Amino acid sequence: MRAIVVLLALSGCAGTFGRSQPPALQHANRIALGLAAAALACDWAQTHSAAAGGWRGTFEANPLMGPAPSPGEVSLYMAGVGAALLVVWLTLPPRLRPALAGGVLVAEVHTVVGNLETAPGLCGVVRR
Repeated sequence: MRAIVVLLALSGCAGTFGRSQPPALQHANRIALGLAAAALACDWAQTHSAAAGGWRGTFEANPLMGPAPSPGEVSLYMAGVGAALLVVWLTLPPRLRPALAGGVLVAEVHTVVGNLETAPGLCGVVRR
């Protein structure tokens, strides 16, 4: 969880590394990265919640993680994905950054919505 919080905090600072871009593009880039990071955090929370619950009646569809990763494995994987997103983000030219964030956002929203059929709640938040 700490890794996801750090990623979200760094995503807000990422636009400051490329000061040569117009302010409107800086803001758009930061917003796009923040949305992608938030969607990634939501996917992490759903997956972590399922792992912590013992994968009752469900399984992990990501072949890199295996069918039933532990909560620690889920957190490690998601932290790595978040770090990779930030590294790739920082190496891309500013005009291409929204495309990366948009692609990640679409993929993560698709995953989160797909998880709603079997997940205990939206972004791991369970209503009782």
